[in-house]
Parts: sequence; structure tokens; C-alpha cells
Amino acid sequence: MPSQWSTKNITQEGDLGYCFTIHQETVTVLLYAVLIVVPEVLFSVLMIWASGSMVFLLHRHKQRVQHIHSTNVAPRSSAESRATQSILVLVSTFVSFHSLSSIFHVSVAYTDNPSLWLVNTAVVISVCFPTVCPFFIMSRDYTLPRRCFSWIQNTKSCSVTGDI
Repeated sequence: MPSQWSTKNITQEGDLGYCFTIHQETVTVLLYAVLIVVPEVLFSVLMIWASGSMVFLLHRHKQRVQHIHSTNVAPRSSAESRATQSILVLVSTFVSFHSLSSIFHVSVAYTDNPSLWLVNTAVVISVCFPTVCPFFIMSRDYTLPRRCFSWIQNTKSCSVTGDI
């Protein structure tokens, strides 16, 4: 008596190098994509809006206190301008890396057998912003070298006076 049930395995598998996936139905994949993409886009827009609001408030504050700064002729740019530049650099860097990372992760997710290069590139791009961000922040702080190397001055003063 022949069996009515098929014993053929039709599971699609994906090897991503660092993890192993089993592909689901199209509806499940689309639902998952919507549940991941919508919050990503929503929070990115929220962050851009918040950063734009901060830039606007800094610009308005700079205009209000401009008469105070005009009497003090300083060669440096104002604190508001430096803060605005830092905000714009950080937000544009984050949005660029995050968008690029999202594109690569979607490519990895929708490719049946993604190449190792694609997977590794997605991982590297994902860690770019957290790696680069502190250096952007430190490059904007002019007092940082003084604080970083203050321990050398303290060590020299201790050894000169004989206090250890």
C-alpha cells in the first residue's frame, strides 16, 4: 500500500558563516522584515528630528547671545557653533553607517547563500559607528590632550620631589 505522505525534505537552509538559518515561508519573512524595518526607520527619523531640534535651539541661542560675544573678540568659534558641528557630524555619520549596515543586512537576509565577503562586510560596517564615534568626540575636545597627559606631569612632579 503506497504512502500518501511525502517524505521529501524541502527545508531551505542558509549558512551565514557565524550562524545557521532555516528559511521560512514568504509571509513570515515579510512580517519579520516589517517588524524589523519599521522600528529602524522610525527611530532613525526620531533621532534626526531630535538632532535637528537641538541644532535649531543652538542657532536660536547663538542669535540671542550674539551681542555678548561681539564685545569679546575671540579667534575661536562659539560654543554653539562647535556643538552644532559635533551634532551634525555625529548624526550624519550614524545615519550613513546605519543605512549602509541595514542595506548589507537585508542583502544577507534575502540572499539564499550569501558570500563570506558579504557577511563579513555587513559585520564590519555594523561596528564602524561605535568604533569611529569616540574619535569624533575626542577630536572636538581641545582640552583632551591636556587631560590625557596630565598623569605624566604628575609622575614627573612626584619623582622630582622624592614623593612616591
